[in-house]
Amino acid sequence: GIALAFAALQCRTALQANMRAPSGSVFGWLAMCLMGTVNFPTIEDAVRRLAVADNECVVELGAGHGVGIRALAAAGRAGLDVWAVEISAQFRATLLETTVLPASRVVDADAKAMPFLKSGSVDKVLAVNVVYFLDPLPEYLAELHRVLRPKTG
Repeated sequence: GIALAFAALQCRTALQANMRAPSGSVFGWLAMCLMGTVNFPTIEDAVRRLAVADNECVVELGAGHGVGIRALAAAGRAGLDVWAVEISAQFRATLLETTVLPASRVVDADAKAMPFLKSGSVDKVLAVNVVYFLDPLPEYLAELHRVLRPKTG
C-alpha cells in the first residue's frame, strides 16, 4: 500500500515537472503527447478571445508547441509584435521549427523576470495552462504588471 502510494506520488511529481519543461524521459514524451492533444482547442479559443488588434504587442507565456503563436499569426493583424517566453529548450526548438517567429522573439526566460521587455510595452498576455506553474505567483504578477501597457480611457 505505502510503496504503491509512494510510486504514484513519484510518477505524479515527474509528470508535473515534465509538463513544465519536458525532458527526454518517458514522462517528457507523455507530457508532450498530452499537451499536444488536450491544449490545442483551448489555446485557439483563448487567442480568439484576446481579439488582437493591429500594432499590438502580445507575449505568450509557455508557448509550447506554438499553437498560440500560429493562431496569432493567422489573425492577420498588421504590425503584430509577438514574443514567446518558453523555459523548455525542447519547446523553443519546436517553436523555431514550426512558427514564423525569429529567434530573437523566442526567449529562454522565466516569466518572473523579462528584462527584454520594456515597462508598459505589452498589450496582451496569452498564458494557457501556465498559471499553476508560476510560484511564487506574486513575483510573476508583479512582472506582468510591469510589462503590461496601462489602459487609458
